[in-house]
Amino acid sequence: MEREREEWLEELIGKSVVSASLDDGTLRLSDGTTLLFQKSDTSCCSWIDLVGLATTSNVITSADLRDNEDETGGVGPYEAWVHVVTEAGEFHLADAEGNATSGYYLHGFALGVTVVKPSVQDA
Repeated sequence: MEREREEWLEELIGKSVVSASLDDGTLRLSDGTTLLFQKSDTSCCSWIDLVGLATTSNVITSADLRDNEDETGGVGPYEAWVHVVTEAGEFHLADAEGNATSGYYLHGFALGVTVVKPSVQDA
C-alpha cells in the first residue's frame, strides 16, 4: 500500500531491520513487514538513485528524512538519507544520491516507499 511521504517512517519505530537488499530495494523489519524502495527516478531536469541500505539489530527509536539541500542551495550533487536512532547510536538506514542537472528548471526529488505487511501465512 502506498503511504504518505513520512507516514511509512512510523513503521520503523520499535523494530529492527533484519535484512536489506539494495538489488531489490527492500528492508525487512523484525515483525515481517517489508519496505520496498523505488530504486531510481529520472525526469527531464533531475535524477535520484537509491545507493545504500543497512540493517540494525538494535530497536529503532526515532526515524526521519534528511538531505543536504540547505547546505548546497539545491546546486550540484544532492544527497538524502533515512536517519535513525537506536540504543547503539545514530546512522543512515537508506541513502540516495541525485543531481538537479542544469538547475535551470524547477526540480524535485522523490523515491517512493511501499509498505508490505506480512500475510497471515507468513506469521
